[in-house]
Amino acid sequence: MIDFKTLKKLNLAEFLRKAYNFKDSPGSSRNSPKLEGFGYTIVIRKNQDGNYTWFNINGDEKGKT
Repeated sequence: MIDFKTLKKLNLAEFLRKAYNFKDSPGSSRNSPKLEGFGYTIVIRKNQDGNYTWFNINGDEKGKT
């Protein structure tokens, strides 16, 4: 069984940096990290429920965790 409360503790930006070698992009902030990698520039936001919303500023890709 998946423990989603434990998964929410993971930091999506840190995961992308370590697992996929994404790099911080100019204009990045602590509350809305902006990362670049694999041709994507992704902005990540964490909402009050602890879930993440992300979107690619160069395309239509977006999602939620």
